[in-house]
Order: sequence, then C-alpha cells, then structure tokens
Amino acid sequence: MTDPRNAATAARIDAALDAVLRRDTAIINERTHGELGIMPIGGLAAEAKRKPVVFVRPPVEAASAPHPSQQWR
Repeated sequence: MTDPRNAATAARIDAALDAVLRRDTAIINERTHGELGIMPIGGLAAEAKRKPVVFVRPPVEAASAPHPSQQWR
C-alpha cells in the first residue's frame, strides 16, 4: 500500500513540472513570434512530399563471363 504523503508529494512535483513546461513553452513561443512575426492567415505553404530516389543494382548472373574491362591478362 502506498503512503498518502508520498502520493501527495508526487502530485505536487508533477504539478510543478507541468507549470515549468508551460512557462518554458510560453517563453519559446514569445521568442519565436518576435523573431518570425505573426503566422499568415492561410498558414504556411506546404511543399509536396517527394519520394527518395532509390538505387537498384541490376541482378548479377553467376554463370556469365566477366566483363572485358575486368579481364587484365
């Protein structure tokens, strides 16, 4: 069974941490607003998502002869 004093202390600690996070977020938001200005009414323009170009190596045939550039004799 947990001690009610520990639960109360934990609740106060959680509330204090939440208050610190809210204060820090407000400070960051004010600083960002000061540096970048207000947000456009329609929001920011979103760029179209692009798929990465994936290099696919052609399959190598085991029974094929080596390429002439690979023969050095």
